Amino acid sequence: MTETTTITREQYLSMIPATFLADGFRDAEGNLRPEVGSIWATAGAVQMETIAPRIVSTMVEALKQTLPLHEGAPAARYRTACEEAAEVAGGILGKPAPAELVAWLARYASSIHSEADLQDLLHHLTETARQHALFSGMRGAR
Repeated sequence: MTETTTITREQYLSMIPATFLADGFRDAEGNLRPEVGSIWATAGAVQMETIAPRIVSTMVEALKQTLPLHEGAPAARYRTACEEAAEVAGGILGKPAPAELVAWLARYASSIHSEADLQDLLHHLTETARQHALFSGMRGAR
C-alpha cells in the first residue's frame, strides 16, 4: 500500500526554486523529476492564486515566445526574456503585468544553468499555469 503525504497550504507557499531545485530539474539518471510538473507546479499555482489565470497563462506564453529571441548564457537570456515577456503580456492584457508575478518568475533565474534547464523550466511554468487555471475554475464553480 502506498502512503499518501498531505502537503499543507503553508508548505506550498514556502516552496521556492532555490530549495526545491537545489539538486536541479533532473535526477541522477538524467530524468526530469516528476515534481517539476506536479508538486512544484502546484506550489506555484497556490502562490499565484491572487492573480487571474489569464494573466499567468499570458505571461508564461509570452515568455515561451520571447525566450528564443535572446542570446547569451541561459540564465541571462531568461532574465531578459522575463522582462520582455512582461512588456508583451502587458500589451496584450492592456495593463502592466503584476509585479508579484514578474518577481515570482525572476526567482527561477538562479536555478538555470543550461539550455536543458530552460526547457525544463518552461515545462514547469506551463504546468503551473495549467494547474492555476484548473484551481481557479474549481474555486469559481463553488
